[in-house]
Amino acid sequence: MRNVKIAVFLLAALLSVSAYADSPGKGGTFVGKPSPDFEAADLSGAKIASSVILKSGKAILLNFWGLRCSACIMEMPHINALKNRYADRVQVLGINVDGIGGGILSAQIAKMKIDIRYSVVPDPEFKLVDMFKMAAAPLTIIIDTGGVVRYRHEGYEEGDEVRIEEALKSAIGLGKASLN
Repeated sequence: MRNVKIAVFLLAALLSVSAYADSPGKGGTFVGKPSPDFEAADLSGAKIASSVILKSGKAILLNFWGLRCSACIMEMPHINALKNRYADRVQVLGINVDGIGGGILSAQIAKMKIDIRYSVVPDPEFKLVDMFKMAAAPLTIIIDTGGVVRYRHEGYEEGDEVRIEEALKSAIGLGKASLN
């Protein structure tokens, strides 16, 4: 009987987590919907606005990451490669989620010798984290040239880069349609 109670409790917990992930406002409903508009500044202080990027005809790849997130650091070479491969069609933004300003973040990137070849956006007040309902890092979001979220994935494990590139190619019209 005790095992049945434990099984029921675990099932209820699993369903609760699943409902959270797919519930409106928690990230599950972003794919296929218009992306929220956002403005931010990169490490150099340059202003970045999603509306300006989209008007230029580029898609957007957002990669939310943290300094102490080993999966985030492991994913970076793949994001760097995508940035290099599709630079003329995609704007890649690395949204840092450590809650620190640009000066400290720049120093930490240099100290840790992190090789990040795309624009880094500090999010010290977690505005973008909240806007995109991030629950775990890394979080990768792809927004097509029409401003629609085409891909959203939290976490990283080997092989995810293939799905990210497929979704990115779809968002810029180079591959089959993929909504996740």
